[in-house]
Formats: sequence, C-alpha cells, structure tokens
Amino acid sequence: MLVFLLTAGVGAVSIASQSAAAAPQPLTITTSSLPAGIAGNSYAATLQASGGTPPYSFWYLKGGSLPRGIRLSKTGVLSGDPVGAGTHVIRFKVRDRSVPRQTAYEDLTIIDTAPNGTGCNYIGQDANWVGCDFTGVGFSGYNLSFSDFTDVDFAGAYMSHAELSYDDFYMDNLTGVDFTQSDLTGAAFSDVSELADVIWNNTICPDGTNSDNDGGTCVNNLN
Repeated sequence: MLVFLLTAGVGAVSIASQSAAAAPQPLTITTSSLPAGIAGNSYAATLQASGGTPPYSFWYLKGGSLPRGIRLSKTGVLSGDPVGAGTHVIRFKVRDRSVPRQTAYEDLTIIDTAPNGTGCNYIGQDANWVGCDFTGVGFSGYNLSFSDFTDVDFAGAYMSHAELSYDDFYMDNLTGVDFTQSDLTGAAFSDVSELADVIWNNTICPDGTNSDNDGGTCVNNLN
C-alpha cells in the first residue's frame, strides 16, 4: 500500500510516498520429522520454523513427553542421552515476536531404539538383556546393577565408571571391554566365552578386591 503526502508551496506541489510495513507471513514449524535415537548414545536435533517475526521460542505440550534423558531448549535444540527404547509422539509449540504474537504447533515422533537396533530395552538397573548385541556400545557411568546379561556380545563396549554389581555375565563375549574404575562386586562370570584384551584399571573385582592390587587384572578373582 502506498501513502501519498501532498505539500503545497509557492508555485510547486511535492508528492512523497512510502511503503507501509508488510504484515509478517504465517508462522509454521517446518521440521517434518526427527531422527531416531539410540539408547545410551548422544542425541541431537534442531527444530526449525519460518514466517512470523524471529527470534522463535519452542516448547512441548503436556500430555506428551520427551524421551527420558532428552532436553528441549527455548531455541529448539533437542539434546541429551536417551535412557530407554520406545516411541514418543510430542506436540511442539513455537511462538514468535510479532505484534500480536503468532503461535504454531506440530506433532512429531522420536523413536529410540536399543543399541544396534536389537530390540533389547536399555533400562538401567535390573535390565534383562539376554542375547543382546551391544558391540562397541558406551555404558560409561551408568548404574546397571542386578542385571541379567546372559549370552550378550559386549565386545569393545565401554563400561568404565559403571555400577555393575551383582550382574550376570554368563556366556558373554567380553573381548576388549573397558572396566576402568567400574564396580563388579558380586558379579557372576561363569562360562564367559571370551575375556581377551579386557581393560582392568582400578576395577573392583567380583570378590571385592581391586584389580590394581591383583596384578592389574580381575581374571583370578571372578565368581
């Protein structure tokens, strides 16, 4: 829209024009899908929006929930370490800085799978991971005590600083597992298929002794 200004003067008339401010475009969340997560692994995604007047602020509505371990920042960044497998449908909300402000919504799904997509739930203590494949997966710092790890492939897994007391490692492949500063008090290692290249560093062995006082290993102190 043009606005004309007429000015009368001696022997002349001037016309000035200016453009009225354009109304902002409708606000929308343009993110149409979110990447899947893997339990115990870092997750990162960013919600995007268009229209309205930036900057945008994001929320999710009550009634749905983010995967446990995932956070949403006001700028739309999803980050964290998902703690369990499952499907989560979340309604996200965005608001802009228009006057009056605009609001938009979008329903999106985050699917968290167990490591390597085996379908084995990562649930912390009392986990039942019979037959799971966790090759090279990171569990550093987690409390996984009182869990059944029968016939699990942990080859190359990172289990440093983890609480692993009273776990059952029956028939597991533990090749190259890092048990640095982990607590294995009361854990059972009967019929373990492979213990080659395991890292024992300040590890509490199943019998309560420290690997550093047992020649740098727990091999002779397994239950």
